[in-house]
Amino acid sequence: MDAHQKTEELFSILLTQGQADYIGEPVSQLEHAVQAAQLAERVNAPDEVVIAALFHDIGHMIESAETMGGYGNADHEGAWRRIHEKSWL
Repeated sequence: MDAHQKTEELFSILLTQGQADYIGEPVSQLEHAVQAAQLAERVNAPDEVVIAALFHDIGHMIESAETMGGYGNADHEGAWRRIHEKSWL
């Protein structure tokens, strides 16, 4: 999978799975992601930081065997890494 396809996959996950609530908060996963990116932009963070802020919780949107009792996936960082290693390398 090339960089363009990886980018499309990330946005697809964010847009299709991001409609769920953000762990009991009054915003969705997608809204939380956009808020984080907007905060990074507001402080003039580099583009890479803005992108990282947008996708910082992407692992919560990937099914995981272990959850945190309604507070997302226990290993959401590892969930993304495992998906990345399996399907993109």
